[in-house]
Amino acid sequence: MIEGLFDSEGNWVSNSEGVRQVALDYFHSLFKTEACGNIENVLGLIPHCITSNMNGALDNSVTDKELGIDRLSSLFYKEIWGVVAKDVLKLCHKVLDGRKDVKDINETVIVLIPKVNEPKDMTHFHPISLCRVIYKMISKSNFVSGRMIHDNFLISHELLHYLQNSKNGSNKGFVIKLDISKAYKCVEWDFLEKVMIRIWFSAS
Repeated sequence: MIEGLFDSEGNWVSNSEGVRQVALDYFHSLFKTEACGNIENVLGLIPHCITSNMNGALDNSVTDKELGIDRLSSLFYKEIWGVVAKDVLKLCHKVLDGRKDVKDINETVIVLIPKVNEPKDMTHFHPISLCRVIYKMISKSNFVSGRMIHDNFLISHELLHYLQNSKNGSNKGFVIKLDISKAYKCVEWDFLEKVMIRIWFSAS
């Protein structure tokens, strides 16, 4: 339960309607669109790097243990797949073929996960969206064969261990920790679409 939040002007708000408005104002400011300008010169510098095999992997479904807005987990679909498979695949194909609007299933529940013990500001929360499993089947891709996401964490851990180990000498380099929350959470969708098409993601 959120007891209160500071608004954008530094005022403490504790009533439920005020807290709700602080959250709405925060996300409206965070996700508002801005003009990208002429980006064709930038796009020209981006190489084509997506292969047909990678695009093919997008047809594979993924699973997730989070419950979406309909409270139906991926495990639910897995357990009764023999019953629902035909209808689910039919729906997915209709959306991917452009014969059905994805907005019919694109509803999400936004959950705010505290980053600190006593959050008092909207920046102290990490928002996650819980969507329908069927929507994930359509919108998310499986991992490319031969790559694992946790490789990034293992490499980072090994680098930090190397830098902190006195046996490797004192002139090894340094690490810069950057706050990329703004860049991570704010995306110009028009720009992202053009970049994805440029690197040869399938337009469908």
